[in-house]
Amino acid sequence: MVQLILTSFAKKSDALKFAGELVSTHLAACCTILPGATSVFEWKGKRETAGEVLLLIKTISKNLPALKKFFNTRHPYELPEFLILNAKAGARYAKWIRTSCLS
Repeated sequence: MVQLILTSFAKKSDALKFAGELVSTHLAACCTILPGATSVFEWKGKRETAGEVLLLIKTISKNLPALKKFFNTRHPYELPEFLILNAKAGARYAKWIRTSCLS
């Protein structure tokens, strides 16, 4: 099954570096960076508003344990967003994702 992982970064440069490492290590087939997000949340008892960059990571379920380790050691946030969505994809696109992640 195709998995879509969502995470966010304070800076586009951090998202680009993270995405590049995921693709080059075959933990992801593709990453899409969406700038211009604004997050509103409570952190350590205070309401916060932050400009962020959203990263969409396209991968396979087999890669989830390795991705979790990658996030724990490489993500710059103290508590990184790690949302996993099961996704249905067209057969050819899903095959490309599987092939890219298993290379």
